[in-house]
Amino acid sequence: MDYKERWKKRKIQNILIKTINTLKFKSLYLSFSGKISLFWSGVLLISLFQPWLINTDNDKFWTSFSPLAWNIGFILILLLLLILFFTLSTSNKEKIKLHSNISFKNYYIIIISWIFIILSWLISLSFINWLQFFFQNIIYWQGVILTISSGIVILFWWLWSMKEQKEYKIETFINEYWETETKTIAKNNMKLPF
Repeated sequence: MDYKERWKKRKIQNILIKTINTLKFKSLYLSFSGKISLFWSGVLLISLFQPWLINTDNDKFWTSFSPLAWNIGFILILLLLLILFFTLSTSNKEKIKLHSNISFKNYYIIIISWIFIILSWLISLSFINWLQFFFQNIIYWQGVILTISSGIVILFWWLWSMKEQKEYKIETFINEYWETETKTIAKNNMKLPF
């Protein structure tokens, strides 16, 4: 009996070590904006477990997973997992694109999911403002501020990297076009006039 439990623990440890090593390897080869996005996504994940609301009378606090914050933490974790999937995965997202017959860019999915995150924050903040209207002893706390700031930073970094990627694509297209033109001119000059 004891052997089976140790075997299960070792198996779980091996799976965790493999996933951590894979994440380390994939995060090394990310672009600068991808690394910043990965860092701020970690900050966002931490901020979901920070206190979002605090009752000043009895020092009771609620996180983003509480009904007072509309359980917004669950939605944010799903969207965060989607963002991390599109940031770190290379082969799996190509399989999804191949089988779904939908052509989409990774940046668009990430930006759309961040827009949904910002909209969900606005919904929960409006609900919190409504609570503050009726109960003056409930105030915002550090979780909300960290979540909003990390979301805004990540959204701007992805917009900046998308602009950078477009400039790089335009530059490579011009260079490739120029090379093909010079090759065709060189081929045409090599032909005999008759």
